[in-house]
Amino acid sequence: MALAGGDCALGEPAKPGHSAVADFAADDHTCSTVGRGAVLADGSGLKVGIVAGEVSGDVLGGRLMAAIRERRPQARFLGVGGGTMCAEGLQSLAPIDALSVNGFKDPLLKLPSLYRLLRGLQRRFVEDRMDVVVGVDFNVFNLMLERRVKAHGIPTAHYVSPSVYFWRRGRVKGIVEAAAMVLALFPFEPALYAERGGNAVFVGHPLA
Repeated sequence: MALAGGDCALGEPAKPGHSAVADFAADDHTCSTVGRGAVLADGSGLKVGIVAGEVSGDVLGGRLMAAIRERRPQARFLGVGGGTMCAEGLQSLAPIDALSVNGFKDPLLKLPSLYRLLRGLQRRFVEDRMDVVVGVDFNVFNLMLERRVKAHGIPTAHYVSPSVYFWRRGRVKGIVEAAAMVLALFPFEPALYAERGGNAVFVGHPLA
């Protein structure tokens, strides 16, 4: 399936997930009681792996899921999220709190469990042959996950471009290697990726 940005001509934002993702093509269920493998029960549904690690990402992820379902009513969602994504039908593989880290010490203490979760999500997405895996913000973890599943031939997208224009633009290369498409909040970001062979589409900022 192709990642098309057809709704984004002339800098006008596409609705998140319409042409950008919907046409693209651990067993601890905290949002849903649907068991392992149930995401595959209806072969007609688009299978979307989606991961958010923060409250802001949960809100964005929920809106993206709703937008995808407008276009693909039978879409199924599997991954990690909070209350907003759960309300949109996420089949959760882990609580969003499993990804939350604060300060300097917390990431070090949680590193082993984060790595186990990373490997578990990779294994599940690959086993279930997701049609697309979307990382919502939470850049370090999600870009690692996207890179891993992309190596298995699964299309990937990253929602919310890291602020590469505040860092050094050479880092765009690493993002392009992980994500086949970036869903950008700002209109100047797609050109930044296009200059380096990447694919980004302006979907607009939720607060705009």
